[in-house]
Amino acid sequence: MNKQQKKIQKQNEKLKIQSQDNDSQQNIEDIIHDKNDFICPICLNYIVAAVSLKCGHTFCEICLHEYLLYFKGCHICNDNMRKSKFAYCYLLDQMIHEFIKSHHPEELKTYEMDKIKNKEWRKKKQVSSIDVGQQIDVRDPNFVWNVGTIKRLKISQEASKIKYLVIHYEGKSDKHDEEIAENSPRFAALGFYTSRNDIPKYYKQTKNPFLKNLLYIECMDPNDNQFNQQFFIEDNSSESE
Repeated sequence: MNKQQKKIQKQNEKLKIQSQDNDSQQNIEDIIHDKNDFICPICLNYIVAAVSLKCGHTFCEICLHEYLLYFKGCHICNDNMRKSKFAYCYLLDQMIHEFIKSHHPEELKTYEMDKIKNKEWRKKKQVSSIDVGQQIDVRDPNFVWNVGTIKRLKISQEASKIKYLVIHYEGKSDKHDEEIAENSPRFAALGFYTSRNDIPKYYKQTKNPFLKNLLYIECMDPNDNQFNQQFFIEDNSSESE
């Protein structure tokens, strides 16, 4: 094979690679051309800070956290979300941004504003420092937000050396104290949730003397904005001091 033939062969290989790249790009565009693929089923806007559940459905981070305050089941399939680990989908976030930029540039400004709102929400929710004796908002196993006090810090014996916080729930006996990983989404800055009046809370039962040592939860119905659901927490779950 002479030099000219080698040169032609290299050019053909280069063109073949470029053609494959173009085909791949076209396939990607064909896959993601539908706007509905990137819409949050809860707010019906573009997904911001995408979070996927074990069932495979994806929502905005804020939408999912708010939805979990009232409901156990996935908004789409009713699978128990409260037993599911969250998976943040950073690649999907990038795809949504590129899709809007390429196909709906007129909506990019609104999307960017929603991203800023999500960033501010995270900043307000974040616990700025961890100290023994500090009070923070803590989500208990019943998915109710409480004021909790950090009793002590504990380092796991595993190779990962995960730091745990030993939490005491205000208004509950010590037997309900929990060890929760420091990076758990169950923590929030003091008052972030517990200062709200529109989410489930514990109340002491005072009307019935046989239930005076129990707590009960009032749950707001998001559809009519009124507290119309009440249910008791069993002794072994939420006993009052």
